Amino acid sequence: MATTVTIEVLRQHLEDFGWKQYQVTPEPGESEGLIFTGYVGEDQVPHRIIIDPIIEKGVLRIFAPEVVKAPMDTTDKDRLHELVLTVAALNTTSVLASFSYDPNDGEVSIAVAMPIDENDISFEQFRRALTAVMWGISTYGSGLKKILDGTARSSDVVRTTAPVPTSADLGALRQLLEDLERRAREAGGGSDGGASD
Repeated sequence: MATTVTIEVLRQHLEDFGWKQYQVTPEPGESEGLIFTGYVGEDQVPHRIIIDPIIEKGVLRIFAPEVVKAPMDTTDKDRLHELVLTVAALNTTSVLASFSYDPNDGEVSIAVAMPIDENDISFEQFRRALTAVMWGISTYGSGLKKILDGTARSSDVVRTTAPVPTSADLGALRQLLEDLERRAREAGGGSDGGASD
């Protein structure tokens, strides 16, 4: 049985999440394309998020590239050491999302990858993966930048705790829940669904 994880399913999950701004693009050599969207973290910097169903390898990958960039040949060696140490330390505590450092171009990214062989992905699974990437950006993105600026050390960033939601964040969450509840009512409004009281 083949996976049912398609761009259309992921696009619908993204819209159910409340995100309407995204771009679907084909990916050469792959049966499904990519979804490009974005997120503004606590650092107030826009970050690109890419949703990539790699059907040929049976993996769904949701990731944010270039959370920070620190090329090996131009980054101060002490700061680079602190950055790589931080990335390694964060991976020991993060349960779902993982950070990586690419020595080829100096990119630090955060990603969630999950198998999609012969199965589908529920909205809840999608939501958890996407929010894990957003959490990593918001919790650690500014700290990783401070390491590169020389204003923070690895120990400072690793001890960072998740930001407290703002009233705007809570309002957006309330709106999302109201929208989901409305959709659920509308979807079930035309039939009795065989349920009894």
